[in-house]
Parts: sequence; C-alpha cells; structure tokens
Amino acid sequence: MSAASIPTAEEAVDRYRRLAETDAATYLPDLANSLNNLALDLDRVGSSEQALSCLEEAIGHYRRLAGTDPGNQLPGRPCLGSWIAYGLGSMNANLPTFVVLNANHTNQSANVQAISARLWSAGFMSPEYSGVALRTSAQLEVIVEQMKALQERAREIIEQASRDVDLIHAECRFHRVAGRIYHLYERGDGHRYFSMLGPAEFGGAAPSGFVASYRYEHDEAWTRVDEIDARDRRRAEIQGFVSNRLLKE
Repeated sequence: MSAASIPTAEEAVDRYRRLAETDAATYLPDLANSLNNLALDLDRVGSSEQALSCLEEAIGHYRRLAGTDPGNQLPGRPCLGSWIAYGLGSMNANLPTFVVLNANHTNQSANVQAISARLWSAGFMSPEYSGVALRTSAQLEVIVEQMKALQERAREIIEQASRDVDLIHAECRFHRVAGRIYHLYERGDGHRYFSMLGPAEFGGAAPSGFVASYRYEHDEAWTRVDEIDARDRRRAEIQGFVSNRLLKE
C-alpha cells in the first residue's frame, strides 16, 4: 500500500465525520471503519503515532455503537431486545414484544431520526421481534387519554358495584329471575324493599317512597331502566368483538 492512497482514506474519514455530525446512528459505523482503514494505511507507511490516534478514535466509536446496540452493530443482526423477546416470548399477542422511545435530535435542522431504526431491528429474525418506536409527542398522548378513559370506567364500575351491594341487601320476598324488571321502594324509616309491581300497577293505591326500577341481570347485578339500552349496546359490542377474535383464531 503506497502513501498515495492515504489522501483518499483521509477524504473518506472527513466525509463520514461530517455526515455523522447530523446522523450519528447511520454514519458512525462508516466513520469507525474509515478510521480503521486509515490507521492501517498510516501504519504501512511508518506513521505509527498517527495510525494509533486514528485507531483509538475508531475504538471509541465502536464502544459507543456497542452501548446503543448491545446485540451487534453489524447490519442484519438482531438487537438485544429482539433476542430477549425471542427467548422469553410475550404474554399478550396483541402487544409489541418491546417498545422504543425515540431520542430528540441534537441537530434540530437535520431531517433525520435521532436514533436509527436498525438499532432495534430483528435482523434475520421474524419482524414480530422488532422494536416498535413510540412517538412520544403523539402516541403517548393517546395512551394518556386511554388511561383517563380507563380510570373513568373503573370509577363507574366501582360505583355500580357499590350500588349493587346496597340493592342485594334490599328486602325481596320473591324469587328473582334474571332479565325481569323489579321496582325498589323505601319506607319512611329507610327500609328498602323490592316489588314486582311498579307505581302505575297498583291501581291508584301505590305505596309512597318509590326509588327506581331495575332489571336483574344474570351476573346478579342490577341495571336501572334508563340505562338498559346503553348496557345492551355495550354487551353486543363486546360479544361481537369476542366472536370476531374467535373466528380469526
């Protein structure tokens, strides 16, 4: 190898160094390889100190790459997250095996991703073992909204469960049948009881203290009459979802 090849190697190092400043994840491996090649060229012509300096810089870049991609920084190899997902599997087939939070750009003017997607690639494995990137500005907002909706639904369920407990303790002198409508009354002393007859069915002598009418459900829960339609729609949606899932499987 003659000294004439060194300027070409130096030009390659300079070019990849500028590219790595705007997209380190993509061009840092190329910069490290170019530095390694330059070090070999310099060593062949007797410039040992300069070769050692280039080699030390290349090793630093390789260490940085190994830190961001512990699996293997070579293209086509699975990342560490893919190996873990492959070995441990997933408890839910509807969720990603692992997710990745994107970093912010150090150079905001660069129209590139801060961390290259190949760093969480499954390589030669099935794509299902690849990491799924989360857009922290958009997808996390959706997750927060879903969490709020779940919290609201949990509050409704707790309130309904508390109401069902109170209704279970109400006096009932007949056998309750799921799907039937029953009517709750409250006496002046606070004693509550169920009746099969609504206020309009007593023939003008309806007892005072009518509270509300409820449908008795198969799971021993109670649904107020004005909430029956909403509950039936929600139940139909759940049954449709379950049926579709079973057909797909």
